[in-house]
Amino acid sequence: MNLELDDYGVVETRRCGCLFESLGLKTHVRDIRSYRKLTGEGVSLVGTDMARVLEEVLPGTFGGSALDYQLAEEEDHRGFTRLTIVASPHLKLPDDAVVINTVLAALSNGDASADYARVAWQQAGTFRVARREPQWSARGKFPLIRVTKERKAG
Repeated sequence: MNLELDDYGVVETRRCGCLFESLGLKTHVRDIRSYRKLTGEGVSLVGTDMARVLEEVLPGTFGGSALDYQLAEEEDHRGFTRLTIVASPHLKLPDDAVVINTVLAALSNGDASADYARVAWQQAGTFRVARREPQWSARGKFPLIRVTKERKAG
């Protein structure tokens, strides 16, 4: 199995009718994701570059703490991956474009892959801003990067 310590997914016990089930293996893992990589528009970015932006750049520029910002990797109604910068409503932020441009500028100061992702994401309009409280996990942990899937319309 190829995994990293920060990989996560949905673990379930179910029947599938395969050879492994006949051997007694009925545990399945699906929707496997990683906090280390963000993907949008076919471009991946190492999550540590984005963690620096969320923990240092945004609070240093706009105030608040790292607990006031979160990045949500979400699928929009057309099936495209969008990266939503979630910011607590109590923050006094300028318009969304300023926040997005701050994130993009910070990524240009990262390594070459971060700058490549920045260019692709800027051209595709991958980032958006949502003024809502960042979400904690059901177990009380605060994920800087949260992966969700919005329900497709239709």
